[in-house]
Amino acid sequence: MLQSVATSVLNKVIGNYVEKFDKSNVNLDIWKGQAKLAKVQLKPDSLDFLGLPVAIKIGYVGLITLNVDWKHLSSKPAIVEIEDVRIVAGPKSKFEVNVDEEKAKALSAKQHTLDAWEGYKLERNEGDDSKDSSGKAGSMVEKIIDNVIVRVKRVHVRYEDDEGGQRYSLGF
Repeated sequence: MLQSVATSVLNKVIGNYVEKFDKSNVNLDIWKGQAKLAKVQLKPDSLDFLGLPVAIKIGYVGLITLNVDWKHLSSKPAIVEIEDVRIVAGPKSKFEVNVDEEKAKALSAKQHTLDAWEGYKLERNEGDDSKDSSGKAGSMVEKIIDNVIVRVKRVHVRYEDDEGGQRYSLGF
């Protein structure tokens, strides 16, 4: 049960940003309350939530670690550490904006948020009715997510652009 809780927490925190999140790639040490995921590739649309005309050409995270103190789950936060982030980014398709596509994206994002909220409310209501092991795991995941700290260490971003046959780059 603790293994599924740890992988569920990792998936909820980083699942939208990493390519092919696979539970079998997670190195778990349940008794220490630690889960590690190494050498993860970022999705090209990981920066879309910023609303910038920037796309990830290639991106990797060296190590993602989840630390959970199972004994003090309700009083101590879970800590997600993200280390050695390397990103090469560039402009999105030369700033071509299609108003209809942007409206459709916005509507889709709103619908996705509503669906997620409705699913969350249904899970909570169903969890109240049934007290089986999946309900306990769900409430444990919920406690961890509500009290999570994300730390990011060693980030390098390189922005590249080809303009008029000349390559420009900036790293920080």
